[in-house]
Amino acid sequence: MYHTFNISSNLKIAELRQDPIIVNVSDIDDEFVPEFRQAVSMAISAQQKVLPIVIDCYGGNIHSLLSIIDTLNTCSISIATVVLGKAIGAAAVLASCGDKGLRFIGENSTLMLNNISKDSWGETGEFKPDSREVERLHKKICAIIDKNTDNEKGHFEQLIKDKGGCDWYLDADDALFYKLVDHKKIPHFEINIYPTYKFDKKEYKEVIFDEVN
Repeated sequence: MYHTFNISSNLKIAELRQDPIIVNVSDIDDEFVPEFRQAVSMAISAQQKVLPIVIDCYGGNIHSLLSIIDTLNTCSISIATVVLGKAIGAAAVLASCGDKGLRFIGENSTLMLNNISKDSWGETGEFKPDSREVERLHKKICAIIDKNTDNEKGHFEQLIKDKGGCDWYLDADDALFYKLVDHKKIPHFEINIYPTYKFDKKEYKEVIFDEVN
């Protein structure tokens, strides 16, 4: 995903304090979690209306994913998720967690859902849960997907079970069908920089050429 600036020709100098915040997800692990929280805080402080999360990821640690989801659930700005390439395992769950209407997938991108296994904890962590904890977390993750896709609890757990608990790959059309995403396209992030004017307390916005056409 890319972003462009539309700058008024009436401005001699246009300089932002910082570029818009866009989170790129290539791995979901303990190291990424604090970086993600910081990015969310920066976007909120900058009064950014939408925070795009661009996902091109082979998955990662389930506990790290749940920490990120908790952060999203308390976030005061809109969250857009954009799958650009792949969203495997934990990353596919994250892709479903964007705000409704703001979940995107590239036409040639792929999602993959599977049964949580003892390998879903990252390569560096020493913690390995027992089978009961694995089952609990699997049900929890499936319940999150059910909520994100407006299905009754147990729906995706049964779907994954019907697939034999093995890797379940979905193309963009499949992801749309199962309501994991809302749009099969990559969004364009535009930043408009132009002055506003007030006369007798009434505000007037400068008309940008692109808005006229």
